[in-house]
Amino acid sequence: MPDRWIEVHYPELKITLTARLWVEMNPALCELFWNSLPIESHQSHTMSTGQGMYMPHRVVKLVKTNTMLITECPVGTIHFSTVDYKSIGCYYGKVTEPLPVSPVARIRE
Repeated sequence: MPDRWIEVHYPELKITLTARLWVEMNPALCELFWNSLPIESHQSHTMSTGQGMYMPHRVVKLVKTNTMLITECPVGTIHFSTVDYKSIGCYYGKVTEPLPVSPVARIRE
């Protein structure tokens, strides 16, 4: 299957980030994420876990996923939660709280 790419737009900042879906990590979750696009929401900054952002969404579905601890995710990893927090998160630097997340994409450097 060819690589799938997404764009994350920040209209007020006039910035667009490009990310490649991490199908090798979570194929079923990536498929659900892809089929749920576009997703629009309001983004917030984490208050206790370090350098990260997240946004709520309305996609709810049980999907078998592989997880990583946030503290071990490469910078620029996007994760997608469809059960507990129902959010999309992205970490851009040091994170201090070792929560498990399900990665779906990596932002291009």
